[in-house]
Amino acid sequence: MKVPTGKQFDFIAILALRDTGLVTFICRRYVFVNYLYIYFLFAFCILRFSDRSRNHYLRKY
Repeated sequence: MKVPTGKQFDFIAILALRDTGLVTFICRRYVFVNYLYIYFLFAFCILRFSDRSRNHYLRKY
């Protein structure tokens, strides 16, 4: 079973941000468990990042 390392995960996240269609393409290459794991981490990171950036910019401007 391949578990993506930190750098690989960052790369996947960047690709997913650029084009959501690539997410399904990348996830097909991993085992179903890793597919769920990546999606969970990705969604969690996006939510945390968006909340933080929103608060940050609201304070700034």
